Amino acid sequence: MSMKEFVLDGKNMTSVENFYQEVERVLCPSLRKMGRNLHAFRDVLRGGFTAFDEGETIHLWIIHKKHMKKHLQEGFVISIFRALEEAENVLILKGPPTVETMD
Repeated sequence: MSMKEFVLDGKNMTSVENFYQEVERVLCPSLRKMGRNLHAFRDVLRGGFTAFDEGETIHLWIIHKKHMKKHLQEGFVISIFRALEEAENVLILKGPPTVETMD
């Protein structure tokens, strides 16, 4: 069984609201609306919100980080990456996403 792969696009993160919309679009598309705070983001990273099961290990790319960092406050970006690093089931990948992920 291959690991699920997801891509968050920094070009879609021009505000805090857009950040949460991108997370919803990619990581919990069937959820009506996730909370708009970092606690809710951490909950989504744990899984169980349709895209992957609770505790399931996933691969995650964040592309266009410079664009995201340009539009979001530095402290918020630091908090995002801290939450990602603390999520034991999320493997942050570097380099370009695979062709399969982009389909």
